[in-house]
Amino acid sequence: MRAPVVSGVATSLSLAFIVLLSLPGLGESTVLAISNLGQLGAAVAASAACTWAALSSRRNQRRAWGLLAVGTGGWAAGQLVWTWYELDLGRAVPFPSLADIGFLVFPVVAAAGLSSWLGAHSPGAARGRDLLDGAIIAGSLLVLSWATALGSVVAMDGESWLSVALSLAYPIGDVILGTLVLLALARGGAGDTVALLLLAGGLGGLAVADSAYVYLVNTGSYSSDDLASAGWLAGFLFVAAGALVSPEPRSVRVTRRHVKPRPTMLPARARMVLPYLPLLAAGVGTCLRLLNAPGTPRVDLALGVVLVALVIARQFLAMSENHRLLLELGVARDQLQHQALHDPLTGLANRALFADRVEHALSQPDADVSVLF
Repeated sequence: MRAPVVSGVATSLSLAFIVLLSLPGLGESTVLAISNLGQLGAAVAASAACTWAALSSRRNQRRAWGLLAVGTGGWAAGQLVWTWYELDLGRAVPFPSLADIGFLVFPVVAAAGLSSWLGAHSPGAARGRDLLDGAIIAGSLLVLSWATALGSVVAMDGESWLSVALSLAYPIGDVILGTLVLLALARGGAGDTVALLLLAGGLGGLAVADSAYVYLVNTGSYSSDDLASAGWLAGFLFVAAGALVSPEPRSVRVTRRHVKPRPTMLPARARMVLPYLPLLAAGVGTCLRLLNAPGTPRVDLALGVVLVALVIARQFLAMSENHRLLLELGVARDQLQHQALHDPLTGLANRALFADRVEHALSQPDADVSVLF
């Protein structure tokens, strides 16, 4: 399917969901039904779309989409339990509950799927670079998550260790998924760009919803009719959109053999800069917290120092790779020059080298040159 169509449908459904939740005069039970059933339908649609993508994609992407289908299906199962509590039993969902098991299946399994997608495009020589880029992205997202959700969770008093662990699991899972999808977007092939952009948008919506959920739960003000639920619905709709635009029909794969490949939406420079965009956001956020915090935010400073060290290590690795490439380029240039000026069978100088030497000799001032033919 075309990307503008599926992304437009996902955007329209998300806006319609927000409008429905905001309509005046709706009863509490109606709003709860719209919120829960809307999120459940979006998760089921994402799982179905990822399953279809796993059956239709190229071999190196089948495992990734299959694991994403399992992950979104696990989230749908958790939402089904949540819906049963609120609509059938008519009471608030306890925290933690069985629904959290399904919700936490998604980041674990989806991370495995994105890792397999990333591994399909990363040769062995690029693993170190990918590792450092992933660490920079993860550290940057961790700084942002600490400022929004993680810090408030760690500061909680009187909560059980299980509640604190589950509260931490949601934003940490989002950090891992965001890291992997940005790496896949920076390293993926040209044909994967549109699907990965939609997938990144969907995971971004899920991350915002998870952070809002953790914050609202900690402040005791969360309810299912909150507009934060729109983040989950929009997130899974865009995941489904990414799955629908990913596979190519078999007929297209056969007839495209002699057709020029489609250019990627992201230029090469944008792909290089992409892993550092979260770093810029983290730097701005850290500066704002340092300016506005009443005391010294030690955790923010420690994370900032770690990020600076990772960036320095990444630049050192880039310089090492550039030096190695220059050496290899010099060797290849010498080999090509030797092949151009010598006979491939005997290894003796050919006519091109003879003409070059004669021209060089004649160009010298006061040259006394003799040629024996």
